[in-house]
Formats: sequence, structure tokens, C-alpha cells
Amino acid sequence: MRVKFWGTGGSFGLFSPERTRYGCNTLCLEVTSECLPPGHHLYVDSGTGIIAASREFMRREGRALTILQSHYHVDHVVGFPGSLFPYYKDSAITIVGPGEYGKGPREVMAGLMQPPLFPVPFAEVGSHIDHHVVDFPSTEVVVFHPMMRMVVLSVEEYERRLQRGGGVAFDRATVPANECLVVKMTRTNHPEKTIGYRFEEGPTGRTLVTLFDHENVDSVSQALKDHARDADLLVQDCQYDMKVYCGERGSWGHGDPEGVRRIAHYGQVKAVALIHHDPFATDKEIDGHVEEVRVGGTGRDEKLTIPVFAAGDYLEVEIGNPKTYPV
Repeated sequence: MRVKFWGTGGSFGLFSPERTRYGCNTLCLEVTSECLPPGHHLYVDSGTGIIAASREFMRREGRALTILQSHYHVDHVVGFPGSLFPYYKDSAITIVGPGEYGKGPREVMAGLMQPPLFPVPFAEVGSHIDHHVVDFPSTEVVVFHPMMRMVVLSVEEYERRLQRGGGVAFDRATVPANECLVVKMTRTNHPEKTIGYRFEEGPTGRTLVTLFDHENVDSVSQALKDHARDADLLVQDCQYDMKVYCGERGSWGHGDPEGVRRIAHYGQVKAVALIHHDPFATDKEIDGHVEEVRVGGTGRDEKLTIPVFAAGDYLEVEIGNPKTYPV
């Protein structure tokens, strides 16, 4: 399993000559796995990074794609209308995301793609775009298999079949779970309903976990501990350093080094990638966030011995292979 960071910035894209190593695209990750069907691409969020991702999709002659939306704040969806995906009707698109305020993925994209905000109405291009609304993230799983179409199952059904020695039921057949990429979900701590995703690749046993957007809390819930448990790579929001977070940005719904350290400790994760960089942060300041996560902010904290790095735009790593991490 690999992940490519097409966009790693948060809030809004803002170029600065002091921010050239990490880039200024907003969030979009691409997950590749042997468990995906041929020609099927899998993305998390559709910030401005998805514009470049869509061009790579076309270059590689992609056939279908799934977008897992964490939530719908503008920086996480603004790239979709500018990407090639809405206009290439030969590709089958499924968008999975939370439901809130009576809106799901389809309503959000339709709201973005309408005059006077955008010249091409969603109604002109939406015939090849399907959607799935997640009302309660911890109650469903998304499953991929190389020979099947994606399926969304209730956690109850999924676990009951595994407990009885069965496999995962797709439309055409039932297959062993260890042949699948299973995506589990949990809610993060953010002003609107936001989903963290956990990708479990059956054939390799590798695990990738995302937590964006997520704000530090004094205690780590059991749900979050389970979400991060033994992850080969935890990709987590770390927008602010501790000084900024404690001084003026608390309750804004974003991460800080101490929060990242806490999740990494309780989840016993094996590596950490920082994302959702503040638009005003320089390369040097983002490097400082990495150092705060590694050593703590008091000088008395135990130093993390696992790889910790800040992801930049267009970085690609292999999950579970530290040689590919920029540390």
C-alpha cells in the first residue's frame, strides 16, 4: 500500500516564497493498493491537490474512482470543480462522505458547481457520479477487492460474518477478508461532522490511518485509540505549534504537536506524517512542528523514537517502509 500526498495544506492555499518545500495545495491523498480493482483510484478529500491528481488519472487511463470525504469545509472540496473528474463521463465516480444539515456529498458538490459560484452546473455533468452518505461513521465499513466493485457494509454485518468464519459479501461473490482493503471510520473532533479513515490492507497487514481535521483533547477516547491502534503510518492534522494553539487558535478544530504525540503514544503507531499545514506557516516553521512532535514542548518529555515527518505536496511513500519516508 502506498499513499501520495497531492495536497497537504489546510484552510486555504496561499503561496509564499518561504513555503517552497511543502507546497500550498489543500488536502488530497491518493491511496494505492493491490486490493483495488484494475484502473480504480482511491482518494481522500478533494482540495486543490485533486486537480493535479485528476490529470495523472487521465495519463494512467483510469477507469473509476472513489473519493472518501472527511468533511465539506471549503479547503477540502474546492478542487473538485476544477479537476477533470466531473467532465470525464467515461469514469465511474463514487463519493463517500458524512451527512449533516440535510446534505451529503452530492448536495455539497452541486452547491459548489452552480452559478454564480461556478459556470458549469452540476446537473450538466453529474450523471456518472454516485454517492453514499455516512450518518454514523463508526457503524459502516467500505471494502475493496481487486475482482469486485466497492461495497459499503454495516459493521454489524461485517463483523458477524467474520465471527462465523465467512467472508465479505459483494454483489457477485463472497471473498475472504484477507484479500480486501477494508476502510473503517470514526468521528474526529472538529466543528462539523468529520470522518477519520483507517485503511487495513488484508494481504500485507499494513494499516494507514488519517485524522484530519482533528483538535487535541485532554483525554484520548477509546474510539480514537482503536482507530489509530498499531498503524504503520498515522497521517494527522498538526496545523499549529503549541504557542499558537494555546494563545489564539484553541477550539478552531485543528491539531497541535502535543495532540499528535498523544495519539501516537496511545495508538502505539509506527510512524507519523503531519499534514494540514497552516497557510501562513513557512517551511522552517513546519520543520519546527516536526521537532515539537519528536521531542515535546517542555524539554522533559520522552522523545519519540518512531519516524516523524511533515508531508509535502507530491510526496509518495510506501506504508510500512521507513526508507521511503523523508526523515
